[in-house]
Amino acid sequence: MREVTGLATDDLDRRIGRYIELHIEKTLAWSPPGPKEVERLKARLDREPKDAAARARLAEGMLSARQYDEAREHAERAVRDSAEAGPAEALVVLGLVSKMRDRDDAAALAAFEKAVEADADDFRARLYLGLAERATGSDSAVRTLERAHEMNPRFAQGIHVFGAPPLAELVVGMLRERGEAERARLAAERASRADPNDWKSSLFAGEA
Repeated sequence: MREVTGLATDDLDRRIGRYIELHIEKTLAWSPPGPKEVERLKARLDREPKDAAARARLAEGMLSARQYDEAREHAERAVRDSAEAGPAEALVVLGLVSKMRDRDDAAALAAFEKAVEADADDFRARLYLGLAERATGSDSAVRTLERAHEMNPRFAQGIHVFGAPPLAELVVGMLRERGEAERARLAAERASRADPNDWKSSLFAGEA
């Protein structure tokens, strides 16, 4: 068996594969469907091919499995088959494919904007829109992310593909950089109430 810098090739491949899995896990703000659910979704779509919600969920599974072409295909069809603006979940998948595979920040931003238009109460759509705005230097980013934090103050995951720290930390930091001391304090207090063990008291004892 060939060795590569002290590692067997198959061991190196496993490590690279696990790194990519972690990259995906730290990018998705939700739990994607596992293999059994994917099979159930496919069976459902065989019976009801215009079920946009099921197809959007399948697109999430394809994205999680790094099957980007299939993810995009199912997401685009879910949008077409939807009676309204398209499932926000499917539009989020389209944005993430643009970001993760294509490295196209402008296309990702456009997809996340449509996702928020489709469902203004969808936390994931709001979160990714704010991160995409931040990546493209938009002044709207801080307010969008602040709103996402208001919607889900317990969300404590960083988003790897956007190089973003946990949401509360990001929002507080951005507000402090802008000199928005009162809004930073409110965001820090909101995070503290949601998870008292996750924040140091110095953040809200004058520093925020």
